[in-house]
Amino acid sequence: MADTDEASADFAREAREAADALESDRRALDAVLAEIGSAQEKQLAQDSGAALAKLRELDGTLLPLAVENTNVKAQRLSFGPAREAADALRDHLGRAAQSAPARDAVRAQLLATRVQLAVREMQALHAPHIAEAADDAMTALEQQMASSDSAARASLAELSQLLGSAGATEVAAAREQLDRFASTQRELIALSRQNSDVRSLASALGEKRELTATCDAALIALQEELAKHGLQATR
Repeated sequence: MADTDEASADFAREAREAADALESDRRALDAVLAEIGSAQEKQLAQDSGAALAKLRELDGTLLPLAVENTNVKAQRLSFGPAREAADALRDHLGRAAQSAPARDAVRAQLLATRVQLAVREMQALHAPHIAEAADDAMTALEQQMASSDSAARASLAELSQLLGSAGATEVAAAREQLDRFASTQRELIALSRQNSDVRSLASALGEKRELTATCDAALIALQEELAKHGLQATR
């Protein structure tokens, strides 16, 4: 796991190279055992080869996922462009509310606050969505985001009507930032839905760990058997 595409690609390349080297050693040992190996040694070599093949098959799925970094990219969108749009929206709303006449000042501030709170609610849902692995749970989070987006737009429309021409420029700018936030959020959700980091991490901590242990056990058993005859398996 790494924070950048470049680092992820480097680690994936190193993992493939290490697996290739191990496979090369395994084939060389198979050739030796075919000539002088006992039935037990050949069977252990076959077992270790099968375990290694399963491990490499899993890596064929795992490594491309790890390189995609979609969850990390989604997180960067949340902490970067989405936050910037939300902060700009807050500033425009503040100036818009200040343009309200005294009789409407409290109402204008209330509506501006409602817009901000709805956007902050959406921001707060980004992290759990990015970390979530279950589709149903992500769908529920997206529905909450959609509800908050609708609430924000309704309050903004009411604020626009309340202020009229006096706040038209700032309200328009606020709406532009809300649209920018929504666009970034859609991109974020699409990346989060791919879940490459969550899936690769879950695989690395689950199936990958089990297969690695099986492969290690098979190689150790082969080493111990070969050691009885003065041969040594490479690992």
